[in-house]
Amino acid sequence: MLSPSFLRSNLRWLGAGFLLSFSSSFGQTYFISLFSGDLRATFDLSHGGFGGLYTLATLASAATLVWLGKLADTQPLARLSAATILGLALAALAMAAVTSPIMLVLVLFGLRLFGQGLLSHLCFTAMGRWYNAQRGRAIAVAAMGFPAGEATAAIASAVRARPVMVTAESRASGWVSASLPSQTKVAALPKVARV
Repeated sequence: MLSPSFLRSNLRWLGAGFLLSFSSSFGQTYFISLFSGDLRATFDLSHGGFGGLYTLATLASAATLVWLGKLADTQPLARLSAATILGLALAALAMAAVTSPIMLVLVLFGLRLFGQGLLSHLCFTAMGRWYNAQRGRAIAVAAMGFPAGEATAAIASAVRARPVMVTAESRASGWVSASLPSQTKVAALPKVARV
């Protein structure tokens, strides 16, 4: 059972773990899928076409994570978290500038690698490194960021503004307007890296 004293005395570390797992939302399938209809329409992709691009980006990010994930064992977590958050912020900003399916794959790769992959990995690595006797409790609290992110993404997508100008050809697309507030939130995350 979680005691209030455990939460109070470990708020800084548990909060960092929670924010790492919460921030992974920007690369999770449930978040990206909120915009798949608009992305398919913008780039004239079928469901299978978008799924193929998404699969390619996901598999490439998983292969890269096998190599990058080991850095969590050798590098300071604060430095690695800051670099990961920066990578996620850049990928989120790039989403608003996507102009082709090839660029879309690259952006999805960045979102999947830095968001879903590395931030989730860093959350659990940090809890494992910072806690011994109460590791299970720490992971349970930190992992609450995942459902909190899911709930927030659903609410945010329900109130997103539409449409905005995307390119010189004046294509209207809701996924850009919805991704801009997300990019702002990701850009505000470097405070996590200070923990």
